[in-house]
Amino acid sequence: MIQMFGVIRKYVVAVAFSTVCVSLFVSCGNPRRKCVKNKIKSGEFPYVEVPALIVGDSARAAFAAENFWNNYMASDGAEKVSAGNLGAAYNEYLKTLVFLYSINAPYDSIYNSLYRLFSEFDAKCTGDSTVKDRENWKKEFFAMIKFSEMWLYGANSAIRNDELYIPVLKAVINSGTLSHDEKLQYRYQLKIASLNRMGKKASDFDFEYVCEPSDMGSEKLVLKRGSLYSLRADYIMIYFNNPDCNACRENLKILGGDDEIKKMVSSGNLKILSMYIDKDIDLWKKHYDEFPSGWIYAYDPKFVLRNNNIYGLKAIPSIYLLDGDMHVIVKDAEAAQCIYFLKNMESRAGR
Repeated sequence: MIQMFGVIRKYVVAVAFSTVCVSLFVSCGNPRRKCVKNKIKSGEFPYVEVPALIVGDSARAAFAAENFWNNYMASDGAEKVSAGNLGAAYNEYLKTLVFLYSINAPYDSIYNSLYRLFSEFDAKCTGDSTVKDRENWKKEFFAMIKFSEMWLYGANSAIRNDELYIPVLKAVINSGTLSHDEKLQYRYQLKIASLNRMGKKASDFDFEYVCEPSDMGSEKLVLKRGSLYSLRADYIMIYFNNPDCNACRENLKILGGDDEIKKMVSSGNLKILSMYIDKDIDLWKKHYDEFPSGWIYAYDPKFVLRNNNIYGLKAIPSIYLLDGDMHVIVKDAEAAQCIYFLKNMESRAGR
């Protein structure tokens, strides 16, 4: 499982950002940004320069991540860096971590980098500095928390990643800056982010699915009970969707029209479980004919997937890809990401 998990991170997690991130580490001679040490000018963020002796994207990225905040924390950054520049810098830092995550850098180092950053912000807010300084740091600390929520947890973020958000949440929950009540939402988010983590076994659930079409229309579809753990294949794809939503239709078109996906479904290497979690069963039945015949067309008869205690779905569509032992290898992804991963795995297998 460890070997496969590495492949997942390389081919799926933030593939689209690898090229973007590399530019951050190749050179600090970017004309749009001046590298500064130990001081801040005109609201700029004091980026740390990567030494020229450090070569290779991964090594330069690792150095950047480890030292990204050194100059900022050593200065009175909370007062002199504009909110916009702080947000832009944090976004670059996150993309640095996403890049490292995608190339299988040790997760502990990524986790510790984020946890340490937010712990340092907390220390600045509760330290021995002046009241004004503490208030400035507190303002920036809360801004950083909101940036994290928007980019790492937000349903519409291109870099959302529970594995990167978890250390942020744990640092925030352990901080002395936020009150008990202020921490409640982040405790809930940690609970949701911790569900069905990458590399862990997915939670089982029951469903009812169409086992036989009917010549008498959608109202007479023959249904049968099943469960996630009853499925057998090299890969299991759970496609949480509502057939009446536009984004779901777009993902359906991509998945249903891909020749490699069709081949894998036909051969039995891949099972696709189309899961409807809403309550309008008549609507679900109405759209049955729009889905490929080789898929498992199912709904949640107990409506337990809606309460977010099992999968913590933030929005639909949402796609999970599991291996044959039900371990999560792609979480809360889109169709294109899953197809990219599956094609690479099939190519490696020589199929």
